[in-house]
Amino acid sequence: KLLIWQARSKRGVTLDELSRRTGISLGALSYYENGIRYPNMAQMELIAKALDTSITNLFDSPYK
Repeated sequence: KLLIWQARSKRGVTLDELSRRTGISLGALSYYENGIRYPNMAQMELIAKALDTSITNLFDSPYK
């Protein structure tokens, strides 16, 4: 499970703002947040950078 929504909400970043920062469409970001689709690693890097966090913080895993 990805924690994009949680990271975005914690930082007060709207979905529209994240889309502008990353160049990823609103629809794609919404799919990623809802677990319908998954971003590739390049997109994960863009999202993490836009949210000022590491990629590992975007994964729900006990192995962080």
